[in-house]
Amino acid sequence: MIGTLVRFHWNTQIPPLAAWHEATARRLRPVRQPHDLAGFMIDFLPSVDRLVRRDGIRLFGLRYWDDVLSIWAGRLDRPLRISYDPRDLSQIFVRAPDGTRWLIRFADLRRPPITLGEHRRARTALRERGLALVDEQLIFEAIETQRALVDDAARRTKAARQLVEKRDRALDATKPNRSAAPPETEDDRPIDWSKVPLFSVEEWS
Repeated sequence: MIGTLVRFHWNTQIPPLAAWHEATARRLRPVRQPHDLAGFMIDFLPSVDRLVRRDGIRLFGLRYWDDVLSIWAGRLDRPLRISYDPRDLSQIFVRAPDGTRWLIRFADLRRPPITLGEHRRARTALRERGLALVDEQLIFEAIETQRALVDDAARRTKAARQLVEKRDRALDATKPNRSAAPPETEDDRPIDWSKVPLFSVEEWS
């Protein structure tokens, strides 16, 4: 039901984005844009409250750090609002006490960007292996393993499809062409016009 509502609005029966474009095209005045587009986007991201500890910020078992956090690390007695994009957990957005937003990245900048979905699947796989306590290193190792499996499956699928196509082409080439008839040969003998019947012709003038 939710997916249907996202694709087609129940009243207009068209995708919401298409309805938006149609409505804005009919406007006589341009659509007002937010003054701070980046802040506007961050306001719609999911968010949680986290304390800034001496080693940085912990979110989903991952550690984030930037020198700007040293101002509050271990000194601020209340949590800060943390926004994150589920499509890329390599960075978070921290709202400072004065309202300023700061982009904070993984403490280990060698870590690759990951999605929240990958993170959840990795945690599930680790729990199934009996690992209750999971650290950051194990999470990234599990994600790397999962990505390798997905890439291998994609390569195998492509290779299998190519093998099927190659097989079909080979089999088609060996099938007899039943619709083919023996080639017709033209009769090179001269025509005896004396044996051609004559018909009376009525002239019109």
